[in-house]
Amino acid sequence: MSELWCVNIVGPDAVHACMSKEQAEGLAANINLRFKPLADELDVLYEARVIPWPWSAALHCSDYQSTLSGWGDLVPQVSQIPAPSGDVGALATDLSAVSTSNCAAGSSGSVAAFSDDATRAMR
Repeated sequence: MSELWCVNIVGPDAVHACMSKEQAEGLAANINLRFKPLADELDVLYEARVIPWPWSAALHCSDYQSTLSGWGDLVPQVSQIPAPSGDVGALATDLSAVSTSNCAAGSSGSVAAFSDDATRAMR
């Protein structure tokens, strides 16, 4: 399976799962565009960055639903992400592999804090 991706908001140290690296890049750009000027004005640390998901696929699946409901219009939809040149069929297969419809039924969990290894990987 492809690597799982997320957006880490440095400052509040929040993590938000995304379906692909491209979606994470779009969400990070949208978050920074909307909130970074205010953060800079207030002199607080607040920056969205794309990182690999540091926890299990089940937690990623659960958190992706929270990302969609919590960030709404800032989350680029898969149809808004430009398709890479090459085999579109392979892309569709890759996206279906990380689709939330393929998540294990009943998977849940909350992410309270980064593990030490995940925090070091971000630096």
